[in-house]
Amino acid sequence: MRADRDPLIAEIKRNNPTKLLVHLRDGESRTVPLSSKSNRWERLAETLAALPWSAIECLNAAGDLLGPVITSEDDDAGDAGEDRDRKLANLLLDVMKTTQKETARQYDAQMSAFVELSQNVMQGLKVVQESYGVAMRVQAATQAAQSVDAGTDGELLKLLGMAMMQRPPQPPPPSRGAVRMPARAATVNAKAAPSQQQAPANGVQVAS
Repeated sequence: MRADRDPLIAEIKRNNPTKLLVHLRDGESRTVPLSSKSNRWERLAETLAALPWSAIECLNAAGDLLGPVITSEDDDAGDAGEDRDRKLANLLLDVMKTTQKETARQYDAQMSAFVELSQNVMQGLKVVQESYGVAMRVQAATQAAQSVDAGTDGELLKLLGMAMMQRPPQPPPPSRGAVRMPARAATVNAKAAPSQQQAPANGVQVAS
């Protein structure tokens, strides 16, 4: 491209500088003097095309700035890319914040449900423990009652056995002056006694 048609050279010409302060992308800066030759703009265009510049300052002989700083289109594109990246990062940050809030809300809800469940479980365990205690007391009382009944029956059986083992009482022995009759004679006398007692009723008295 001819120098007179280059927009960058045209911008520099409008400022009519004596020298240029060229800022490179790596952070360095170079001073490019402008000659008074007629082909100075073509040589300037070739020099700038060979440099990876990011900004150009047009200066006079005293080093004063003439006009605005000229920036590279690549830098503008880079700035636009940085803005795009910044906006994307902000968008991702907003999404992360929203996600964290939702996660925190779900966590709080889950923790509340877990606490309520734990309380219900503890209450259930308490009820089971109380029921178990009541059952144990009932079992102990039943066993005690069965032991008392078994003991009473055992005592009764023991007394009955002792009574059956005892011998019947024997009649007292006869005195020395009494006459012992044979058992048959005693039986006959016992049968005849009622007949002797009924004699007065017939008017006949039998001598003894």
